[in-house]
This record gives sequence, structure tokens and C-alpha cells, in this order.
Amino acid sequence: MNKVSKDIVNKLHQQSLYFFTELSKYPRGSGKEEKAADFLVEFAKERGLSYKRTTDVVNNKQTCTVIIYKPGSAGYEETAPLILQAHFDMVCQKEPESTHDFEKDPIEIIIEGNIMKANKTTLGADNGVGCGLMMAFLDSDEISHPPLEAVFTSDEEDGMSGIIAVTSDMLLGRRMINIDSNEEGKFTYGCAGGINCDIYFPVSYEPLPADYVLLKIKITNLLGGHSGSEIHKGRANAHLLLARVLTNIQKNVSLGIASLEGGDKRNVIPREASAVIAVPELSIGMVGNIVTEITQAFADEYKDIEPEMEVNLSEGLVDASVISGKVLDQTSTEKAIALMMAVPNDVIAMHNQIEGLVGTSCNLGSILLDESQFRVLSSIRSAYGSKKEYMVDKFESIAKLSGASFSTSGGYPGWEPNVDSVLMKTFKEIYEATFTDKKPEFEAIHAGLECGFISEKFPGIDIISCGPTIDDLHSPQERLHIDTNPRVVELLLNVMLSMKE
Repeated sequence: MNKVSKDIVNKLHQQSLYFFTELSKYPRGSGKEEKAADFLVEFAKERGLSYKRTTDVVNNKQTCTVIIYKPGSAGYEETAPLILQAHFDMVCQKEPESTHDFEKDPIEIIIEGNIMKANKTTLGADNGVGCGLMMAFLDSDEISHPPLEAVFTSDEEDGMSGIIAVTSDMLLGRRMINIDSNEEGKFTYGCAGGINCDIYFPVSYEPLPADYVLLKIKITNLLGGHSGSEIHKGRANAHLLLARVLTNIQKNVSLGIASLEGGDKRNVIPREASAVIAVPELSIGMVGNIVTEITQAFADEYKDIEPEMEVNLSEGLVDASVISGKVLDQTSTEKAIALMMAVPNDVIAMHNQIEGLVGTSCNLGSILLDESQFRVLSSIRSAYGSKKEYMVDKFESIAKLSGASFSTSGGYPGWEPNVDSVLMKTFKEIYEATFTDKKPEFEAIHAGLECGFISEKFPGIDIISCGPTIDDLHSPQERLHIDTNPRVVELLLNVMLSMKE
């Protein structure tokens, strides 16, 4: 087997990290990636490469997917095109003390030895590193490759509108490498489908009773993480913990809710949540005892899983939502707490054919209370379309029982595993010929990938997914293991080298 030189591998590795760093200077939160898309277009223009940029509005979102085309290198001109694909939007999460503004501030990248991370924010290696790899391949005139169709998609993290906007006339290739997996040496050949579910009901307020005081309950320092790839790890959901605290107080003390806050992304396991409640002044001691007792129960339940978890109770804190002196009336308070307790969350069922793989899950990712309504926003994932619909029906039933409204959005199909994939066979053979320290692994995953839409749009297309090792996606603890990136570069270059027909 012909192999690329280590010098070329190292050069493209460094180039890919450079391009990732450059991309990280632009805002690219889902739905707000226009400037990053402009950067990609300028990248193509500067190299004389043809491109297309989507302008369609999909699911009420302006898409800005960029496809850059590069002819095959010498000797590969007539080879069938190869699609490379990654998304350039990112999940924007930060530590409470961070002042970072994702809409204007560059990501502050920190390198500590073999680890790349960001300063108290998500790094965006998911999936900016994949984009950096594609840009390095497009930039180089030293590598052998078939004609490349490099698809940089927008809005993958919040509805996948960017891949939906890709039409059949935009791509000629019928084999695709998705660079959005997060463990080097593990290759994905199937994934779950998903859909967003929202439940919301109108709320009513009443004046704060004269003999009541305001208390703030705040749950912080949870690990959080990706609701697809980490839902099975037993991590606590801050919204569920808050609901349990409020339920235990409600059993013993009359209370009203002045504010509820927590989470802003359906596909992120929430790390913190808070509530301002009103209780009789004479009940403060009892509330304190209840919170102490349930905090100990949480510590026992999540021992060794959530070592930094904190549940804090404070008195006399007033924020903007409470200045008006209003709290939810009794009915609205009871419904808000009951709804948080009732919605399905966590692993619902394991896959019945693939050992160790989550089959169906739900994540209560965001809660929103305003002057008129309380909203509970969740993400459903399932390997089975029928099970996904079953969970949607369950959410709708909960809404009906609580007198709430219900809606869905952002549905995306699963990617059916193809055990006869030619690309999978190619990756296995070339990985084993390139590296001798470990064997490649192939798996279907519970997280959602855009491959589901691609396989639906282009029947018969052969797809494999790969990528360097990235830990704690969708959280400020996200980090890239730098030493895994050149291995991905070397593998992909050797795969492309082998594609001469």
C-alpha cells in the first residue's frame, strides 16, 4: 500500500489546526454563522476554487451552508468525486463567571501540552476541527486525491437546517466521509434520529403575600454534556434536581414561584438551574432542613459522578423578575413543578440489537418562564423512527393532561447502519496498514449526525464518519486531544491516495 510521508502529514496537521483557529475568530453559534460562512467563501475565492452557498430559509432559519469544490489531483482527474463533510456551527456554553460574548468575541483557545481547550467556554472543536481538516486538504497542492466536494454545513446543532438546504444537484459524489465523530480509531456507520418537543402553558401571577419571603435555590457545578453521546453516563440534569427540590418543599410548605431559570439548549444536559420562591417567613427553617436533606440524597445518588455538585439556598436575593412583587398563583406553581417532574428524561431504552448502545432517550434541556407562559423544551433521540414517534405521542399526552400546548420542530432522520459499506472496509484495511498500535472499531451511535439527511437525499450513498478525540462536547470542559489529529490526517490522506481508479 502506498503511504503519504510523515512530513506531509505533520504539515497538514498543523495547517488544519491553524485553519480551525482562524475559523474560531468568527461567531458561529447555531443560526448565527453568517460571518464564518463569509470567511469560508473568501477562503475558496483566494484559492480559485468554485463554491456554492445556500441562502434558503429552512425551518424559519436562514441557512449559510458552503460547498467548496476542488478538482482531482494529477492522475485522479477522472476518479469519482469524494464528499467531505463537517458542520461549522457550535454549541455556545460558558461558565457562569465568564464574560465571553459568543456573538462578537473570538474563542480564546488554550493549549496545555497535548490538550486544546477554551477559556471557560466551549471550544467548538465539535465540529470546527473537522472543518479545519477539510480546509487543509483544499489548501494543499502536495496531496493526491479524487475530486473533492467539501460540505461545510450550518445549524447542525439546532435543527440541521443547513444540511436540509443541500439539494441533489449540488453534489455528484456517492461516497462521503463525515468528519464529526469524536474518538480517533472509532468509526461511525449509523446514528439515531431525533426531534425537538416543546410543552408550554399559560401562567397567572398574583401579588406576593405580605408575610412571605423570597428564597433562591440554585443548583450548580454539574458536568452537563452532550445529550446524545453522554446521556448514558448517569450525569445529573439540573432541571430534574430543581424539580425534586421544589416538590419536596411543596409537600410541606405553601410556596409560590417568582422565577425559574435553567439551560438554553435542548441538546445539552443542563449544568445549572435556579428558582426564586416565596414561602411563609415562619417556614424558612423548615425549607432549609428540606434542602439540606435532599442535597445529601443527591450526593449519595451521584457519588463519584457529580463530585462538584452544589445546591445552595439563600435569602433576600431579588432579581429583575421579582421586583414587581408577583409570584405564580397556586395552580400555575403546581403545574410548573409537575410538568418538570413528569416529562421523560434520560435513557428510555437500550438498543435491542447492538449491545451497549442507547436506543431511545429524552433530554429536558431548557426551561423558560416569562410573564405569560412556562415552556419546557426537550430533545428526543431514537434509533427507531417508530419509537421516536411514540415518545412524541407521550409528550403530547402529558401536554393534554396538564392543559398545555405542544409543538415539535427540527426533526431529523436516523442513519441506517450499512454493514456492507465499501468505505467501512476501506477504512479498516488502511487503518490496520497505517497503524499497528491498535485495531479500528466500528459502531453505530446515539448522537445525531447529518448523515441521516444525506442518506435520505442520496439513496445508495456510502458514508463513514471519523474524527479526532474530543471530550466533554457541548460543555465548557470540551477539549481536543491534539495528538489524535495527525492520525486522522494520515488516515484520510492514505484513504484518498487509494481511491485512484
